[in-house]
Amino acid sequence: MTGSEALLKAGTFQPHLLLLELFLPDLPGDEVCRQIKGHPQTQGIKIIAMSTDPEIWQWARARGCEADAFLPKPFTLRELLAQGTALLGPLIAPVEGIGESWAAGPTDPTSLPASVPARGATDGHETLR
Repeated sequence: MTGSEALLKAGTFQPHLLLLELFLPDLPGDEVCRQIKGHPQTQGIKIIAMSTDPEIWQWARARGCEADAFLPKPFTLRELLAQGTALLGPLIAPVEGIGESWAAGPTDPTSLPASVPARGATDGHETLR
């Protein structure tokens, strides 16, 4: 996804949470962040900035990026869930049939409820890149 697409989709879909790569092909992620946080329609969207370069966070902050959190890549699903829960609190509710065990350890993907698509490993230790 490009920065332009992220801006369009943020305005259209109004997500509660946006995971934002700081290195984007067309617009720098810090500019996308500034535009989202600076517009009345999207300023309430929580943003978790992410990058493989942890030093980019200081650079982005210095340039006015007001992301709510930063996750250096690679990160685990557990780290992502912790950040999301810290930012959204009661908006993150366990999916029926998964609960804490899904975030805490291995889960057999064949035992997931039909409403949760099984894709690859779902063990809470999966590294997201």
